[in-house]
Amino acid sequence: MKTLHVTDEQIQTYVFDLKHCDNPVIEHINSCTHCKGLVREYQYISNAVQALPQPGLDFNLAQSVLEKVPQPKQKHTPEYTRIGAWIILGLGVLAIGLNLVDSSPMGFMEREDFYVYFIGLVGLLIAVLWSLDLLKSFRKRMTAIN
Repeated sequence: MKTLHVTDEQIQTYVFDLKHCDNPVIEHINSCTHCKGLVREYQYISNAVQALPQPGLDFNLAQSVLEKVPQPKQKHTPEYTRIGAWIILGLGVLAIGLNLVDSSPMGFMEREDFYVYFIGLVGLLIAVLWSLDLLKSFRKRMTAIN
């Protein structure tokens, strides 16, 4: 008869993961009263731990943490789209007004030239506003990622 017993690690493997336990260890535990007693102790401790109630909190932890997190300050950014719409509307009213008046008050350009420049200016203004809007949405996304 062997006088050496199996280790605690081998007994734990026998109790908690029998399929990975070696055959000589299983044979020893089945034939040794001392090691069987240790197996019963591990099983008792395991059952006692599993019977313990699950810990719980009496308050909403997530809400408590969120209340303590500093909120970012809202930055006021100008609304380029609204400003651009007012500028385009103003230029449109100016163009209509100039069309109603017989003589051009500018004197340095003809009416047809004015309309060409007006359309080019409106196109340029729309391109600038569109670029500013894209930049604004890019910065918002980058802030969200960070």
